[in-house]
Amino acid sequence: MWVAGVAALAGALIGGGVVAAVDGASDDPTTPTTVPSPSRSTTPRTPSPGAAPGAAMSVKDVLAKVEPAVVTIELRSGGGLSSGTGVIISADGEVITNAHVVEGRGQISVTLFNETRARAATLVGSDAANDLALLKIERASALPTASLGDSDATLVGDPVVAIGNALALVGGPTVTTGIISAKGRTLGNLDGLLQTDAAINRGNSGGPLVDGNGQVIGINTAVLRDPSGNGGAEGIGFAIAANTIKPIVEELRKANGGPIRTSGAFLGVGTVTLTPDIAARLSLSVDRGAVVQTVEPGSGADRAGVLVNDVIVAFDGAPVASVADVSRIIRSKKPGDKLKIDIVREGKRQSLQAELGQK
Repeated sequence: MWVAGVAALAGALIGGGVVAAVDGASDDPTTPTTVPSPSRSTTPRTPSPGAAPGAAMSVKDVLAKVEPAVVTIELRSGGGLSSGTGVIISADGEVITNAHVVEGRGQISVTLFNETRARAATLVGSDAANDLALLKIERASALPTASLGDSDATLVGDPVVAIGNALALVGGPTVTTGIISAKGRTLGNLDGLLQTDAAINRGNSGGPLVDGNGQVIGINTAVLRDPSGNGGAEGIGFAIAANTIKPIVEELRKANGGPIRTSGAFLGVGTVTLTPDIAARLSLSVDRGAVVQTVEPGSGADRAGVLVNDVIVAFDGAPVASVADVSRIIRSKKPGDKLKIDIVREGKRQSLQAELGQK
């Protein structure tokens, strides 16, 4: 399913590629409900013994910790069936997924990793602009959960595991491995995205991207594909960073089943949290801030003169120390607001004035 606008994800963003949402949509009302197959053991995996405290876990250990909290989500709407993935974040049944997985009115059901019977779920709130939704499994208690980690602490090259209902295949979740390929990607309305080469396919939407400590550092949301079929854009998937998700979840809990309306303000930069490694590689004179990786042509940041490798250290006098600070402050603004941006460029601090655009 090619989506022209999952939060307005744009086609032809990179070398003629197409960004596609990775939900497993189907227009066939006879498509069977996907549940874990009896041929696959649904017993939670036992972690390997002898792992050193604080050491990165094996893939088997990561799955033992996270996979029981991964669920299959199905939406029956208008005679059709669509499916995706979610991850349980509270023992009483709160589930994070993508907004596009549950887009439209219909009956939502959730199947747990170790169950074959789907459970009813309700929509607590959705945020289309950030492609996030919060569900609540009805009459749930003592469920396995996964924890949202610190995505700012993740480094390019770190190993990751993606878990999800890829292609709605019968037999339980699909598990793929890879690395963090890049951070701070901006695609359409979505910014601060993690890029990974772990295989992500339709149906993976809403599933967790997990680090070597078994922490969910992102929610898989989109892939870049080559519509010509010539083999381009392989291994380019994107996940919404955990530190972007955390404050939005709090807003979704108050939505009473409806959408939340974010400001839609748009600066037009993709950033990555400044780390000692990045500071050394770029010979930077500061140790805190958000390094600009991309500038959207024609955006407020572009018109203000923001350049790649500028380090954003403050917005309107408020310190910026991470990608999460960039997202949080921009979300608090409205389109048309003026924003003072303090940057460090070639060792010198300067201020720029930007007008925020519309998402």
